[in-house]
Amino acid sequence: MYQVEFTSGGPAAWIFCYFYVMAVAIRLARFTLPRRVAPRPISSGLPSPAAGMTLATYYPFTQTELYGKLHGLPWHLVLTFLMIGLTILMVSNVHYPTLPRAGFRTLAGLLGLTLIVVILVFGIWRHDVFLFPLGIAYMFFGVGRAILLGFFKAPAEDEEAEIAGRS
Repeated sequence: MYQVEFTSGGPAAWIFCYFYVMAVAIRLARFTLPRRVAPRPISSGLPSPAAGMTLATYYPFTQTELYGKLHGLPWHLVLTFLMIGLTILMVSNVHYPTLPRAGFRTLAGLLGLTLIVVILVFGIWRHDVFLFPLGIAYMFFGVGRAILLGFFKAPAEDEEAEIAGRS
């Protein structure tokens, strides 16, 4: 991203990329800490693969007709705020759903399988137009969900025990 967008941004533009990399390291460290509770279908903070996919698919998206139609947007400024947003969301407590389990035995498994197949088909067929907007939509989904459910709801008992540590 530095080579694509931030080399012309001045001497301090590298800091956006630096903070992004630091947020990835913090996110991965937080993810790999041993958990004492069962895994949940949600992830606290934007998963770093989703953030990385969003940034990695920006350049192929710039080569599409859709990007040409949106060329009136100040993309340098949009990308700067996107990097800041991704950085903050990775280390935040905003909850993001994980990929659903795929299977044939339950309705949820069938829906999960359908979602994964649709993402794979469109990701292979129209990757340049599909993956960057998918990453943006996933990012905003978590933020919108947090706004609707409320940032300040009281933590559940098991979260309080996990934060305080079990004795």
